[in-house]
Amino acid sequence: MEVLWEAAQGLGTLLGYGTVSRFGEGTLGEEERGWSGCPVVRKQVLFTDGRRTSMIFKQADLTERLAMERLTAQKQCSPAAFSPDLHSPEIRWMALEDLGTPPPALPDNPSWLLQVEQSLAALHRANLDQGSEMPWLPRADEAYWATVTTRLSLDHFVRKMETCPTFQREFGDYLPRLQQAASQFARDMTALSQEKECLTLTHGDLQGRDGAHVYRCGGRPRLLDFGFCRYAPFYIDLAGWFSPEELLPYYLQQKERGFSLSYAGFQERAKAALRYNGFVYLFPSLMDWGEGPTEQTGRRLLQCIFLLLDGDFPEKRRHYSEALFQSLLARHKKEA
Repeated sequence: MEVLWEAAQGLGTLLGYGTVSRFGEGTLGEEERGWSGCPVVRKQVLFTDGRRTSMIFKQADLTERLAMERLTAQKQCSPAAFSPDLHSPEIRWMALEDLGTPPPALPDNPSWLLQVEQSLAALHRANLDQGSEMPWLPRADEAYWATVTTRLSLDHFVRKMETCPTFQREFGDYLPRLQQAASQFARDMTALSQEKECLTLTHGDLQGRDGAHVYRCGGRPRLLDFGFCRYAPFYIDLAGWFSPEELLPYYLQQKERGFSLSYAGFQERAKAALRYNGFVYLFPSLMDWGEGPTEQTGRRLLQCIFLLLDGDFPEKRRHYSEALFQSLLARHKKEA
């Protein structure tokens, strides 16, 4: 409790709330806990001046704690955070501003998408080519992209084929093409990771437009959960949200800072990064699939596969993957 008190007082001071007087219990929904497995709790915090607020307390590794400290100091679009320990490599508690339950997402609203672009551009711009200031932030290098395309993704696909005959029958023919796409992606991203103009602190786990890591809080975007952050090309944070054709506002903001790449070159690189979400979320989609499709599972797997094979923006494949999913679902029901 002492370390939570210290974290709460630190965050309270940052937010101008005064002195903590006591804690009260709060509740946290399962969907708010995330998938990392790190303990997360919500508590009510009362201050001596009578102010009451809610805070989220999360155990995080040193990289995430340092990233949140930096983003808070920069007043970026992340929750304000405070950790009493910014030195120990072990997992430690930090306090986070509680953003509450977000309103429904606005996945296709042009105004909302523009706000997300502006928020990402500001975060990336403040940390561009600042790797020397963040020696604690893991680098995206050739070995990392090899890991993303194998151990984090296709290795699980292969194991699924070996252990599930149904999966092997439905998806085995895709494997050679997926491996080819993985090799191309790893080469492209390794090349991008050598271009200093695009290297910055990235979130790395923004999911897609219907994901849970971009909140609409107070009418503006707030980015949650930097547990996957990395010093990497900023294109990976754009991959799940924008097609290359939608990225002009982001490009123009970077151009104002002196970004030298032409818009055509920028779009080409953004398109090369589109497969990122397919690799990062392939394993969770395999877990959703289980032993076959149901009304609640399987769609994300098909969307990942089509994204990896086509290298196209996921929204353009939604109807195609849905049609295939329904045919698979009908066949599995018949076999059952």
